Amino acid sequence: MSIDWLSPELWSSDTIPELVLRIYQTKQTSALVSGGASASAASGGTSASESSEESYEEEFEEEMEINFNKLVKMIMEKQEESDIMVFIDSLSNKTLNKLDEYGNTALIHACKNNMRTVAMKLLDIPDINVNQVNKYGNTALILACYNKMDSVAMKLLDIPYINVNQVNKDGNTALIFACYKMESVALKLLDILDINVNQVNEDGNTALIYACENKMGTVALKLLDRTDINVNQVNKRGATALIFACYNKIESVALKLLDILDINVNQVNEDGYTALIFACRNKMETVALKLLDRHDINVNQVTKYRYTALILACYNKMELVALKLLDRPDINFNQVDQYGNTALKCASKNKMDNVVRCISSKI
Repeated sequence: MSIDWLSPELWSSDTIPELVLRIYQTKQTSALVSGGASASAASGGTSASESSEESYEEEFEEEMEINFNKLVKMIMEKQEESDIMVFIDSLSNKTLNKLDEYGNTALIHACKNNMRTVAMKLLDIPDINVNQVNKYGNTALILACYNKMDSVAMKLLDIPYINVNQVNKDGNTALIFACYKMESVALKLLDILDINVNQVNEDGNTALIYACENKMGTVALKLLDRTDINVNQVNKRGATALIFACYNKIESVALKLLDILDINVNQVNEDGYTALIFACRNKMETVALKLLDRHDINVNQVTKYRYTALILACYNKMELVALKLLDRPDINFNQVDQYGNTALKCASKNKMDNVVRCISSKI
């Protein structure tokens, strides 16, 4: 195997530090064996120049491996970033793009270990491999989002050919992780036309569910602008985007979800709560009244703590909501919560006279 010594890639500025010593060694080796070159060639053997080139190539690959491993060690040990930066300047692109046994590049290691400055330095290097996928399905972008490295993620998203829809082995994408309170990154991802908004991870969560769980109302609203968005995904805890929107008092999101005709309003989470119960618990009167406009709404769900929407509406002095609940012929007004409270007891305590009269008339 011979080396193309005229290759521009071989003589690019960032490879010269690694090449200089090898070129000198190659010339020295060639000089030492030149006396036997003719005899070797005449007998059909490998020429001295070919042997020296193969030897150089093997040694060059070995040195790149050593340098790559040294860089990875520096990153994993989180050594002084200034020292790492100087070392990076001495390495070739080929070395920086090498892979370890798990398919990680230096960039992936930098993002995995939350080394922002190092990652930004690597992203300034031409032809750095930004889309490498390791054995766990992670890319630099996924790990940057996982570690909330906003500046790194934003710089990666400036690359026109960046892979935004890679799914790791846990079913997570960059967008799903960005919905852990990385608003600017999530919004930038949502500007990409072919972004996958409905990926479901191993816990049953989507970007929309996480946006609602993490109180990212602006992101949730932008997700809801998508005509293909799945609003009824249920995670392993039995929660939906609507339940989290009501749990976190994100009224604008809850109301927009309720404008969707096929929205599931009766999903029950692992603790027995529905969107209606959370709306009453959190004094979201407008949301609760809109839920009660649904003919299919379950008004009698009981939580693990034995609360109902009616008890909580009376507890929180939500008179309009309580009266609308009491208009339902099937309403359970006798439920007793964990503290021995009934709707009537709470209404009496809060001097909700109209509610008290309505309940009393039903007894």
